[in-house]
Amino acid sequence: MSLASNYFSYPLIGPTSNYQDYLADGVNPTEILNYLFKKSFGFPNANPYNDYNNDLASFYKSEKNLTNNNIYGQFIPFASSSLYPLIQDTSWSNPGHPLDTSGAKYISSNYPYIAYYSNVKMTKAGNDSNSFFCGDSTKVIATNFSKNSIPYTFGNLSFKPKLYYANGDEFLFGNSNYGSWLLDADSGVLTFYDRINLALYAVDANNPPRITFWRYEGLTGNSGIVNVGSY
Repeated sequence: MSLASNYFSYPLIGPTSNYQDYLADGVNPTEILNYLFKKSFGFPNANPYNDYNNDLASFYKSEKNLTNNNIYGQFIPFASSSLYPLIQDTSWSNPGHPLDTSGAKYISSNYPYIAYYSNVKMTKAGNDSNSFFCGDSTKVIATNFSKNSIPYTFGNLSFKPKLYYANGDEFLFGNSNYGSWLLDADSGVLTFYDRINLALYAVDANNPPRITFWRYEGLTGNSGIVNVGSY
């Protein structure tokens, strides 16, 4: 997906069409938005016209500076393979869909503060959005457990979430044919950015996607920090 090609072919800043007056050195709104979009997911902007998932991601990282209350205070392994074996938490149920028994929660036996959520039915985030989260729509703040998922850019990139349609088809990551979806680990909100292709799968409140992802559930802040893996 390219933001430039899909959505922003018109001026976005100010009431006048002469939007270059608002910008330095001829940088246009499309380039700014592409930069911010890539930055938010840890990618560089070496080529403003490259897709977010195809811009030197394997060689460079655009790291964030975090405040104390956003720091994971316990060690996260560089590779998700180090988290196995997993132990199922049989007491867990999905707060957004308590009667749905196909989703499951597992705990790492080696790192019990890291959880693995498998095939969890998501909940639509608002009536007019293309976004979903994991939790109860009437108690979003208290139940949003897709927040603090481990970012897919962490470590060796093995923490990438997987998304599925109701019939089991996988929504391939970074593919416009599957809605160009992205999960924001900070907010826990997953958004489909390509609305046209999303409609082909009729994803809505009655047919929400299912997600599999890793989540950090340990200490946060600068107290009790042991070691934190790097991005």
